[in-house]
Amino acid sequence: CIENGDWDGTEESYETLNNPFPGGSPIHSKSNGTGPFMLEHWIPGNEISLVRNDNYWGAPASFERVITRIVYEWSERGLMLYSGDVDCAVIPTGEIEEVREMPGILVYEDLLTLTNQAFFFQFDIDPTSTLIGSGQLDGNGIPANFFSDIDVRKGFAYAFDWDTYIHDAMRGYGEQISSPIVKGIPYYKPEWPGYELDLAKAEGHLKAAWDGLLWENGFEVTLVYGLGDITGKIACEILQSNLFEINPLFRINLQLMSWPTMINEMQLGGLPMYLNGWTADYPDPHNFVFP
Repeated sequence: CIENGDWDGTEESYETLNNPFPGGSPIHSKSNGTGPFMLEHWIPGNEISLVRNDNYWGAPASFERVITRIVYEWSERGLMLYSGDVDCAVIPTGEIEEVREMPGILVYEDLLTLTNQAFFFQFDIDPTSTLIGSGQLDGNGIPANFFSDIDVRKGFAYAFDWDTYIHDAMRGYGEQISSPIVKGIPYYKPEWPGYELDLAKAEGHLKAAWDGLLWENGFEVTLVYGLGDITGKIACEILQSNLFEINPLFRINLQLMSWPTMINEMQLGGLPMYLNGWTADYPDPHNFVFP
């Protein structure tokens, strides 16, 4: 770190390096570790190649080389798996049964993953964002502080069909949680109450939001989800459909976005609402509450 101009090794300066802007660290594109593998090459957005570190202090790695390729679309990723071009791949939950029937392919499941996924609302949206339409509560957009009204947020929450999403989209590989902390780490609280699908309650909150102006005029906003997130797209479609059923003046447009772009727009406040998830960097509740 010191040689590359990053952390100088002192306690006084380490807090300034917490949560750096993506790509802003001096070691962003430099190999900086002493693990069982060494970085051979990194093609951003494409692949990472690691080679065995023969000077590693522990037992030598089993593989000479490990290549991780980034392939967002399952149609392409699945073809690579079927044809033997890759040794393993992440399978969308909706495709597991099909893959299970393929000869020569082993499906490993029921492996606990410390991951959550949720809809996020931006309370103070960048007013120049192209995703909020007119920027007014006139039926053609939303104001920058649209989600600061708790009745809007509760209306959206009651309009989501958790059971359909878990059973049909995720094929039962998941469960509803009522806090950011997931099953498998301390302070997970399954007894805490959560939301359930209740269109009548959703309608009541949305009629109360913004002193009734929301119900009268409607809104239009863009909901963003990640590129290649098949189940996430279904989640967005469920919310989109149910809100339209409550009031045809409630219009949600869906837009997919690459992960690096999403991160950047999130930090700039440009996303009014988005579906995102978090997989633990380390198994501690703090990593989910403050990712």
